[in-house]
Amino acid sequence: MKTTELITVLKEKIANGYAAPNGRLPNIGNIAKDFSVSPMTAQKAIKVLVEAEVLSSTRGKGVFLKRNPAATMRVGIVTMNYCNCTSGAEYTAAFGTFLTPAVSILKSAGAKIIRLDRDDLKGPETEIRAILDELDALLVTYGCLDRDTLPHLLAWKKPIVVIQHEEFCPYPFHQVIPDLSSGFSRLSSFFAEKNIRNILTATNSEEIHLARIKMFEEKIRENPITKSCRIKAIEIPPFPSDLGRIAGQRLGELILESGFRYDAVFTPSDFLAFGIIDTMNKQKKRYGTDYLLASYDNLEADSYQPFSEPILTCIGKSPEQISKTAANLLLCLNRLGPSNLFQCKVPCTLEIRKTMPA
Repeated sequence: MKTTELITVLKEKIANGYAAPNGRLPNIGNIAKDFSVSPMTAQKAIKVLVEAEVLSSTRGKGVFLKRNPAATMRVGIVTMNYCNCTSGAEYTAAFGTFLTPAVSILKSAGAKIIRLDRDDLKGPETEIRAILDELDALLVTYGCLDRDTLPHLLAWKKPIVVIQHEEFCPYPFHQVIPDLSSGFSRLSSFFAEKNIRNILTATNSEEIHLARIKMFEEKIRENPITKSCRIKAIEIPPFPSDLGRIAGQRLGELILESGFRYDAVFTPSDFLAFGIIDTMNKQKKRYGTDYLLASYDNLEADSYQPFSEPILTCIGKSPEQISKTAANLLLCLNRLGPSNLFQCKVPCTLEIRKTMPA
């Protein structure tokens, strides 16, 4: 790797949290090891970044990240209008784990937080321009990008970081997303350890759920141990005005009716999983004994978990880490170069859960 290439990679790594919480980077030897380059190449790259004021270097203390002058930074946090929250406490609670850590980091750095709703970015251009002119950066949840807000955001020439989506969206914004590939790879390894040979996938036909099923099957086939597993699919249409639990109850009925001898069921949504468990409980089936259920999406962090304890083996998309990465990215952007767009992936986790009490 050449020095210029290392500089580009280092910028991307810094944007994704390569520095320690105090802003310190690893020493030259560790940087060289991390990126498989010579210490001389690492030293040259660090020197260029110091001269560009991305980093600062102090003899005897190390190399540190130079953050933005956050004391004067005004960050707009743009979210959906959750439950028509009226009080500050309710609004903060509605942020959930995708935004609360980011707000905390930004406030600690001295940034001023301006809370906005998606509807604040709709309407006459002069009114929206007045709002945006008062800001230095935006942290936007993906659901706020629509045909009404996009023209204003695309025309705005200041940093925008988009979160709360599973794929990089086709817009020129900085983005932080979960790395689904890592989560599904970990689940396939877990199935291999458990000697799972027969798998049943259960879903409604929502596009995002079908995409998760597809990736799950790809990772099962890529794993040399699980690639020969039998996979049978059960799919039903979505139910109107249903987050997934009603559909899950119907899927549970179809699973019991299928007669398929499965070792594990995979469903791409916790709400679908909750419905499946409802049906299994109704039929006196015991989780962990009569069936094993794996799910994607950890909703219990947002208090949706309807059971007395976590029971699903579950791929979680690390919303807290996504939130922190987004905040650190915002604080670093001026030093990382205005012409760069950063797209960061945060590895998914795999939670191995306890079974439901008898």
